[in-house]
Amino acid sequence: MHGIWNPWHGCKRCSEGCRNCYMFYLDALRGKDGGTVYRTIKGL
Repeated sequence: MHGIWNPWHGCKRCSEGCRNCYMFYLDALRGKDGGTVYRTIKGL
């Protein structure tokens, strides 16, 4: 997913549609917890 920038990463699931969220799927492949919200760039 090149060309997309977001200063935040992570999300809290809030609806049935979240069950198939690509972000949680990709984070699981990378061994990360998509439920942890954090700032991606320091100093902004």
